[in-house]
Amino acid sequence: MIVILAGVMVNLIVGVLLFAMVIHHYEKEYIPNNAVTDGVYAFEAARNMGFESGDKIVSVNGKTFERFEDAISPKMFFGSIVTVNRNGQNIDIVMGDSAYEIMKTSSGQFLQPFNFPAKVDSVMANTAAAKAGMQAGDIIIALDTIAIPTYGAWIEYRMAYADNSTNITYLRGNDTITSSITLDTNAMIGIAIASAPYQFKPYSILQSVKYGWNDAMSNLWMNIKGFGKIFSGKEKITALSGPVGIAKIYGKVWNWYRFWSITGLISIILAFMNVLPIPGLDGGHAIFTLVELVTGKKVPDSVLQYAQSIGMILLLLLMVFVIGNDIFKLFM
Repeated sequence: MIVILAGVMVNLIVGVLLFAMVIHHYEKEYIPNNAVTDGVYAFEAARNMGFESGDKIVSVNGKTFERFEDAISPKMFFGSIVTVNRNGQNIDIVMGDSAYEIMKTSSGQFLQPFNFPAKVDSVMANTAAAKAGMQAGDIIIALDTIAIPTYGAWIEYRMAYADNSTNITYLRGNDTITSSITLDTNAMIGIAIASAPYQFKPYSILQSVKYGWNDAMSNLWMNIKGFGKIFSGKEKITALSGPVGIAKIYGKVWNWYRFWSITGLISIILAFMNVLPIPGLDGGHAIFTLVELVTGKKVPDSVLQYAQSIGMILLLLLMVFVIGNDIFKLFM
């Protein structure tokens, strides 16, 4: 049993260590939940669920969090009660088990710590912002007739003006300036917004391991929920991806942070997939070994042979399906 499950354990350990390495080497620091004094910025999808900009996340299902990142974890989309503090009063927002549908369509823009002014940190030369006369220190307050009170609003509403010209209004000291500006196809104008005015905390090595474990388990939990949705018929089996889909997730441009994050995720998923009680996988072998452990009798070789054959046929059919599905998606 130890030998059979050794591969699963190594996949699990490697996945956790990779998540911990990514946290310690690349992320380096985090925003404490209690440091987000301005509350969250609620994008349209969040507003439709009952959130408002300025809400402060208190707990999810009664659990409080040190990291702000954990307070807005995608786990909340699979059925949760989110408690927020709104104007000094705690309010519960119920998110049903089908709220994950919103996550799929919101492009990650749901709740973010962007409820602070859109202050320009720098302006790139020969860009639309430079031509409009914008300078570092300017604070954007409107785009056309839309008020832009926060960085979150700037992210959300500027997309409507992609590849178009409009007016931008900003504060410079005590002066209010309005200029004509043309946004490119990605709704960019050539500025960098000042970073969040929150007190970040560096990760210690022990915290990196702790949160590496938490992140790994969180990702594993969400993938298990995803498989559950597929088997229950709530999600299409075409959501599964094979080698081509995995390659696309890694992206066309090399990025070490993304590479190690996805590799850690794949390692965790491999641990889960291999421990499933399917003949031909480690989990299937473990079941027969468990039977022998409990009964003291070895499962007959004929049973093992038939089970192994059926399991391998199922796995090969699954491989054919996911690779074919990958190829089909390429031409969609």
